Amino acid sequence: MKSKTFLENLMKPNTLACSHESSQCDCVTGDR
Repeated sequence: MKSKTFLENLMKPNTLACSHESSQCDCVTGDR
């Protein structure tokens, strides 16, 4: 599940910045 979000955030520039903080960043899952 996290792998899918990781790939998705890579495509999204908005989450790209949060990619390094995806662990505690809710923008990755919240964006969806």
